[in-house]
Amino acid sequence: DSVDAGARRDFDARAQAWVAQARFEVDRRFAGIWALDLGTTSCVAAIYDGTTERVVLCPWKGHTQFASTLSVDRAGNELIGLSGEETLASWLVGHISGAKRRMGTRSSYKVRDQRFRPEEVAARLIRHGREMVESFLAGHVRERVAELAREAIGEVRDEWLDHLERQHDLRIDRQRALLTIPAYFLNNQKHATRDACRIAGVELVRLIHEPTAACMAAARERRISGRIVVVDLGAGTLDVSALEVEDGVYDVQQVLGDNHYGGSDFDSVIAAALVERLRADGVEIAERGLARRRLAVAAEYLKVALSSQEHAEYLLRDLVGGRDVRLELSRAELATILAEPLAALRRTCREFAGSLRAQPERLVLVGGPMLSPLVQELVEDVFAIKRTQLPDPRTAVATGAALQAAVLDGRIAEALLLDVIPLPLGLRAVATDGRHEFSELIARNARIPTQAKDVYTTREDGQTDADIEIFNGSLDPAAKIGQFRLGELAMTPEGRPRIEVTFAVDQSCVLEVTAQDLTTGRSRSIRISDTTLLSPGEIDDMARRRERQSQLEELRERLAGLVDQASGVDVDVEAAWDEFRDRLGGYREGAPQRAVTAMQEESPQLQRETEQLTGTLRDLAGSARGYLDRDAGQDPSTALS
Repeated sequence: DSVDAGARRDFDARAQAWVAQARFEVDRRFAGIWALDLGTTSCVAAIYDGTTERVVLCPWKGHTQFASTLSVDRAGNELIGLSGEETLASWLVGHISGAKRRMGTRSSYKVRDQRFRPEEVAARLIRHGREMVESFLAGHVRERVAELAREAIGEVRDEWLDHLERQHDLRIDRQRALLTIPAYFLNNQKHATRDACRIAGVELVRLIHEPTAACMAAARERRISGRIVVVDLGAGTLDVSALEVEDGVYDVQQVLGDNHYGGSDFDSVIAAALVERLRADGVEIAERGLARRRLAVAAEYLKVALSSQEHAEYLLRDLVGGRDVRLELSRAELATILAEPLAALRRTCREFAGSLRAQPERLVLVGGPMLSPLVQELVEDVFAIKRTQLPDPRTAVATGAALQAAVLDGRIAEALLLDVIPLPLGLRAVATDGRHEFSELIARNARIPTQAKDVYTTREDGQTDADIEIFNGSLDPAAKIGQFRLGELAMTPEGRPRIEVTFAVDQSCVLEVTAQDLTTGRSRSIRISDTTLLSPGEIDDMARRRERQSQLEELRERLAGLVDQASGVDVDVEAAWDEFRDRLGGYREGAPQRAVTAMQEESPQLQRETEQLTGTLRDLAGSARGYLDRDAGQDPSTALS
């Protein structure tokens, strides 16, 4: 024991130096920029390891993915990553999923009296991804400290390392991130993603398209090149891209997609079919409520299970009126149920395949739904080529994004990305018959960077200003990405002024629009890099709200720990004082008699006071526990106020 105590003292004395060395080594080992595949139903955080020269997927509860969900419990705590049956817990008062589909819109989610914008939900997911990365790096710091200590003093116990974690900060900051987005995201959706990063306190280095990221992963892992088609079917979006890959150059030729089609649509169709099947058996499932949510969980389970087996079943105990229901489904039945959504996928792939200038040499399938043989066979059939096998289609996007992050961080050789404009860019114009129309300046699939211009005029006599309204793909309100006014035009008859409008997109996909009166030379311009549905003030407010929520939850955790300690006070006060008096008697000889006598005389009073304090402490701990466990009411933000 004395030898062990000496080693522990030596460990504690040298711990600070070991932590500093380990933090330095781990910081140098891993890229300074991490990557996040921000998905509709799941997210993947990844970082490049310079020692192994491979991408590492940061774990969450033993998995490489975490659910893209935000849940709120009765006490007002925000919980990230709950999925499946976890979301059915009775202590949850709200659950948000699929926020990616609403990015860039004015919609919001209501949880009691709180409202969450999609950007706020995404911000929680981004922040969670950063915490996962930093926790992963902290784990490597701990491992390195253990190695250094063993080299110096021999055996190192786990409890010493546990104490070390409590006394020293092992985390390594990773504020800079690269995020992936669907290739078919509208401009507002892209800027909403940027806003989410600002709210999360994460510095966004770059956004890259998901199919391009997946292609980078496939090219590196499978050593493929040439003409490659990537079909990325996620839970909420579909992207199809054609690329030419050669010598580290990723040249995107064209893209096609649908931001409102994905694997979650499969789940909805399956759930609806199961409802009809149960109705035929005399079991009625309401449109809303717990039974319907349980059925949705079962639908997703059956879909996933049938990716690897021909038949699957799921037991729902006490589903309705105390009745147990066993759901069974075969892969052939699933194909019939999914006939319509699979036909939509076939149409999109056929349209894309028909537009290709040459037959692809490689086919890369990305996303969770691509694990299904039904989906794999359909896509292979359309493109008349077998897919290139990937280690995991669900993590390919994050892996490729982490590779690009390592490129930007200078960790691996430069990879050149040549991307295209996924949707045409133009402005609102008025035709001769008075109809409003989309006037295209930059065509879909135009190479980035690019520039285009056209000349417009006025439609009213004496018109002294012109509104320039900029749109992404169509005149749909959701596609509007900016507006400005060119004023002080000369008062002339209609059709006389000549206004030249120039659209320029730089390498970072930032659009600059300039309007110039060719008669006077007067001009105005706008950079569409910060256009958003959120004002800077709203972004700041959301960032402060997220920070306050984090502080509240940290405070709750600390208070809960103190309450647990107080609740654990279980001392027999009378027995303790008896032992104290016995020990005191043993020290009478040679001790100052007066001091000993005074302690003996005062001990009964001190014993009574100790008993009172112990009882009071237990009562306070019980009250505090009840307060912490209470329902926070309509406004979870008041949970600790």
